Amino acid sequence: MTKDSREVLRRSLERRIRHVFTTALKEIERNCPGTTQTSGWGVARNNILTVGNDASRATVAELNDYVIHQKGISIDKSNDDIKIHLEKSGLTLFQNIEFLEDPIGFRVYASTDNKKTLEQLRNHIDSGIIYFSDPHFVYYIRGLDDCVNKLIPVLDKLKWVQGLSRNYNDWRAKVVNAYNGS
Repeated sequence: MTKDSREVLRRSLERRIRHVFTTALKEIERNCPGTTQTSGWGVARNNILTVGNDASRATVAELNDYVIHQKGISIDKSNDDIKIHLEKSGLTLFQNIEFLEDPIGFRVYASTDNKKTLEQLRNHIDSGIIYFSDPHFVYYIRGLDDCVNKLIPVLDKLKWVQGLSRNYNDWRAKVVNAYNGS
């Protein structure tokens, strides 16, 4: 299971902060050997580590205030209203996007280099599968219920280029009509 970009960034920041503080402690111990033998060194060392942990927690908490961008897809969770945008440059990541009518579904093709982008999209939508079909990966959602209840709410928030916008709006109308029994 791949982690979303926010989780990857969180772990990276924690590692960096921990590295800075542990490296600083090692340098103090190496350059001031007599200091580490004093009775107050243990207390000072623990205080320095506590400051590092506090900095790490504060930095990670601050991630909720930012929009995370990764390879043309941005997910904004900063105000409890999840927004996902497929930026125009991100469309080049996908080799093809298909709006399927029989059976009702949605397919996105991407090169092997862009599998993580498909996984991020799949994890956000929480539906569908990703499979390999030489020479690319395919993200596929099938079924009226998943398309209406999971996919369409996300796709409605995307910034589509003009040609795809028309295709999406036509497909969406057909899917919603089928769902409503029209």
